[in-house]
Amino acid sequence: MLGSEAQLRSKRELIERFIEQHMPKAHDSGASVEETFLAFWNDERIKAMEAVCAEEGIAPAAFQRLVEDYQFTGKPPLREAVIDVLEQKPRILERKKITERIIEKLLGLVATFDDGLGGI
Repeated sequence: MLGSEAQLRSKRELIERFIEQHMPKAHDSGASVEETFLAFWNDERIKAMEAVCAEEGIAPAAFQRLVEDYQFTGKPPLREAVIDVLEQKPRILERKKITERIIEKLLGLVATFDDGLGGI
């Protein structure tokens, strides 16, 4: 099912890791699978966001605002908005490449952790 469902492909690795590492613990502890999964999913989302922030030099709260704005509007952030959240401003010639990379990572995070979760 994970391989054939288009929305679940980006989530496959995480779901498989949850099944392998956390399902036995959930069963042994008596916690519901849904609660355990949601806790796992939130932890992984936070780790992924922190990794992007560390790699790109962005304050986590500012990156979270970019994500929330994207989720609200459905439109990727403008380059200027991405530049504004960077701790160290890039040179003019580097800005396009850097902003495109950050926007791509943001869209990937949302696609993996937020889009289509109703099917899980």
